[in-house]
Amino acid sequence: MNRFTDRGEESSGPQQSVLRDGPLPRTRSCLVCGVDNPRGFHLRSHLREGAVELEYTTRPTDTGYVGITHGGVLATLVDEVMTWAAIVASGKPCVATTVCIHFHKPVPPGVRITIRAHLPKPRKLMKVTATVSTPDLGLLADGEGRYLRMSRSAPEISADFVSDPSAISLHEILR
Repeated sequence: MNRFTDRGEESSGPQQSVLRDGPLPRTRSCLVCGVDNPRGFHLRSHLREGAVELEYTTRPTDTGYVGITHGGVLATLVDEVMTWAAIVASGKPCVATTVCIHFHKPVPPGVRITIRAHLPKPRKLMKVTATVSTPDLGLLADGEGRYLRMSRSAPEISADFVSDPSAISLHEILR
């Protein structure tokens, strides 16, 4: 058993205890999860069964063309879950070096979507994949990105996180 799964899959690095499933921390400033960002989505990602998930109901204000959610909104949400997957896997803050999104079907406003990214193998540069789907419409989009593990934790990154006893603590995630 390792930090990422109870199925005994290999990871590089020392064996760690498995993180519990649950809500991930939020920040003050992030466009997606920032509680103080006046233009933000104010969402929360969750760790569930070796993946990071985010649920979101698309809004009429998210449209590009009439009746279609803007691809940039979907790309932002995909990047959010892939970033968290890289952070949880590596135990360090991570940043995207590339993000590629493939759109399969238009997403109308008012649809509850699930964005899911599996935890990658922890490395300095990690390949992370994600899907955007609904039970009724199936696969709507998928994404792939490369995420770079930052060599050290920047104090200003940790300082932006909001204390929340219901969330997995930042201390558990960053090591």
